[in-house]
Amino acid sequence: MGKVRVAPRQGYMLFSPPINVVICSPLAIILQEVASGLLKQGYIRLGKELLQVDKVTATDQVVQGRNIVVRMLSPLTVYSTLVDSEYRYTHYYSPFEPRFQELILANLTKKYWLIFGRQAEQEGFSIEPLSVSEKDFKIVKYKGTIIKGWMGIYRLQGDPQLLEVALDAGLGGKNSQGFGCCELVGVEGG
Repeated sequence: MGKVRVAPRQGYMLFSPPINVVICSPLAIILQEVASGLLKQGYIRLGKELLQVDKVTATDQVVQGRNIVVRMLSPLTVYSTLVDSEYRYTHYYSPFEPRFQELILANLTKKYWLIFGRQAEQEGFSIEPLSVSEKDFKIVKYKGTIIKGWMGIYRLQGDPQLLEVALDAGLGGKNSQGFGCCELVGVEGG
């Protein structure tokens, strides 16, 4: 994160300091090891560049209620692989399509199961785009594959522990490639 100029034809991004690298995980030990390694080495490799580590900070976001507001830090991608006669293709969903919420919940409950080893409380879950427009639609080429996703601000409602999984593990798919990272920007009553 930071001030960036993209030159797609030349194949690079030019960042102006300072920049921030955000790393999320539902497992504290992973974050501890990453932080320890960064502090010991004193740098992080981003592409071909070595960047000096100035500081490492950690935030433990505990969700108390059933309503939060999040801002996407990287595109939220929700998709299905569909088969049409003999062709397979990927359909990326918009936050305004009915299946969007259904697939977000299915993905979150899988993550919850992997983290806690039990079923998540699904009742009352919803995700609503609060401030999402066409300018928030992003198309990213990642390792030769086109991935479509959405930035913006969303309201999430549901079990507080399930909402924490969204903050710690990300929303939607392709989280290990950097997609679906979000930050808590507000808490609403309820």
